[in-house]
Amino acid sequence: MRYSIRCSYMVTSNYNELLSYTYFNLRELFFLEKNLRKIIISAMFLSLAVISATFIAIDIPLFGIKGLELNPSVIFYTFPALLFGPLYGGIVAGMTDALSFFLKPQGSFIPWISVVVFLGGVLKGFIWKGLKKFNDKKVRIVALVIVL
Repeated sequence: MRYSIRCSYMVTSNYNELLSYTYFNLRELFFLEKNLRKIIISAMFLSLAVISATFIAIDIPLFGIKGLELNPSVIFYTFPALLFGPLYGGIVAGMTDALSFFLKPQGSFIPWISVVVFLGGVLKGFIWKGLKKFNDKKVRIVALVIVL
């Protein structure tokens, strides 16, 4: 991926001011690239979660009506929370719920359910962030199983 850095010419007699201006622009470009990478990977997991929630969902009927739906989208919207933090996990989880409804509507859309799913993604991120302090492999494996 190539980036072009626009150079603006400054008329200054102070060489340190010119260097600090250039350093600030390069640092800003680095942080932009880092955040852009997080957004792109989160969007990839979002698309996988929406596709799995829409097309791979398995309905289990109970007493002749739709009782339970199993879909693997939880796995895909958990990864941004584990990789990038609670905010990314919450946004991807909430958008997964809303977009999967708009692609395959079943009943009426209730926005509060999307808020609850968003909070679930945020909670998974906070749990993982709190458990990253432990160095014991067994504790981390158990935590990963619980979070997923």
